[in-house]
Amino acid sequence: MVLDTTRIGALWERVRRPVTMFAIGVGLAAPASAFMSRERSGDAAAAGARLATGSSMTAGFASAERASARMTLGLSRLYDVPVGLAAQIHRAASTEGIAPRLAFGLVRTESEFKPTAVSPVGAIGLTQVMPGTARTLKPGTTRKDLFDGTTNLHLGFSYLRGLIDRYDGNVRLALTAYNRGPGTVDRLVKRGRDPENGYATKVLADPASRRLAAATARTAADDARVASSRHHAVRHHHPHRSRHGAHHRVARKHSSSGRDALAGRKTTRHR
Repeated sequence: MVLDTTRIGALWERVRRPVTMFAIGVGLAAPASAFMSRERSGDAAAAGARLATGSSMTAGFASAERASARMTLGLSRLYDVPVGLAAQIHRAASTEGIAPRLAFGLVRTESEFKPTAVSPVGAIGLTQVMPGTARTLKPGTTRKDLFDGTTNLHLGFSYLRGLIDRYDGNVRLALTAYNRGPGTVDRLVKRGRDPENGYATKVLADPASRRLAAATARTAADDARVASSRHHAVRHHHPHRSRHGAHHRVARKHSSSGRDALAGRKTTRHR
C-alpha cells in the first residue's frame, strides 16, 4: 500500500491546531483543579477551626455561668438571704469590681439586706447611700431611685470601688471612709491617728462566726429571761411561804382574842 503523503500532510494541518489547543487546555486545567481542591480543603479546615473555636467559647461561657450560679447559691446560704437577692448583689459586685464576700459583708452591715432601710441621717437602701453622694456618682438620681435594689447596689459598690482606688487598695481604710467619710479619714491620717472605728471589722467578719455569736447572745438572753421569770414566780407564789404566813395570821388572831378576853375579866373584877 502506497501512502499519499500529500493527503496525510493536508489532514495533519487541519487537526494540528485543535489538538494543540486541547493539550494546552488539559495542561492548564490540571494545576487549576489541584489548586481549587486545595482551596476547598483549606476552606473546610478553616470552617472546622471556626466551629471548634465557637464551640470552645460557648462551652467556656456555659462553664462560667455554672460557676457563677454555684457561687450565688453558696453566698445565699452563707448569708441566709433569698437566692434572687444574692444573685442581684453578686452581679452588681462583679460589674463594679468588688469581691463578692466584701460586697455581701457591706450590705449585711449597712442594711441587714433590707432594700427599704433608711438611717436616722437619711442614708437609703441596701448599701445606705446618701442622696448627695448618689447624685455625685450619677447626676439626676432621686431619693426614690435609691429604693431600687439594682440602682442602689451599683451606686454603693461604685462608691466603695472609688474609695479602694483612692487608698491604693487598702480595703480596711476604704471601708472606714465609707462609714466615716473620706474627709474625716484623711484628716485623722494626716494627724497620724488611726481612723478605724470597728466598722471594717464588722464588714469583713466571717458570716458563720457572726451567726454563731448572734445565736449565742440570743440563747444567753433567753436563759436570762427564763431565770428571771422563775425567780419572779418563786417570790410571789411560794406555797410554803403562803402557808407559813397564814399560820402566823391565825396565831396572831387567837392571841389577840385571848388578850381581849383577859382584859374583860379584869375589868369585871375591878367593878
